[in-house]
Amino acid sequence: ALAASDERRSRLCHLEGKLTQSCKGQPLLGLQRVVEMLELLDKEGLALHRFRVSACQTAYSYSLRCGDSSGAKHWAEKAYHHAKLHKGDQHAGTLQWLKTEQGSKSSRSKV
Repeated sequence: ALAASDERRSRLCHLEGKLTQSCKGQPLLGLQRVVEMLELLDKEGLALHRFRVSACQTAYSYSLRCGDSSGAKHWAEKAYHHAKLHKGDQHAGTLQWLKTEQGSKSSRSKV
C-alpha cells in the first residue's frame, strides 16, 4: 500500500510539472492531466484546496481554448468550491471565481 501511495504521489508531482509547460498547445491533453491529478488527490485523501483551485483554473482555461463552455462552467464551479474551502467565502479570489461561475451560468442561459 505504501509503494502504491508513493507511486501516486510521484505521478502527481510529474503531472503538475508537465501541466502548464507541455500542454499549452494541447488543451485536451491538459484537461486529461488535470482530471488524473484530481483523481490522484482523491485516492491519496489529500484535500490541498489551493492545489485543487489551481488545477481547476488550468482546466477552466483549457476548456475555454477548446470552445467548451459547459466544461468551462464545470471547472469554474469546482474552482469556486475549492476556493471557498481554501480561503473562505469573502476572499477576493473566491469572489472572483463566484463571478466567473455566475458569468458562465448567465452566458449558458442566453444560448
